[in-house]
Amino acid sequence: MQTYTQKVEVRNLRMSDYMELKKSMIEAYSNWQGAYWRAHHIQSLLEIFPEGQICVLINGQVGGSALSLIVNYNQFGDDHTYRQITGNFTFDTHNPEVIHYTVSRFLFIRISVV
Repeated sequence: MQTYTQKVEVRNLRMSDYMELKKSMIEAYSNWQGAYWRAHHIQSLLEIFPEGQICVLINGQVGGSALSLIVNYNQFGDDHTYRQITGNFTFDTHNPEVIHYTVSRFLFIRISVV
């Protein structure tokens, strides 16, 4: 039996990761029309909330990500669209000043095996 050693690293996402991130998103969501986020969306997230944008490197290549915003969940509740909670992809719903327990992080993860 062969054993494979994988080096896994978790760190903050950088704009220089974008092309590998895009490839990972396309692979993870190949059947979804909006399979990847455009570079300007990632740049906006990195400007608005850099510490909330995480990538997972597998053997030095982006294999996944966790992109997040802090939102006041009372404004959205459980019945919201992706477009609504991201402010039509402007991310102006991000509110780091909200400090009570009704706040949640909007989080999605895309993982692919490389």
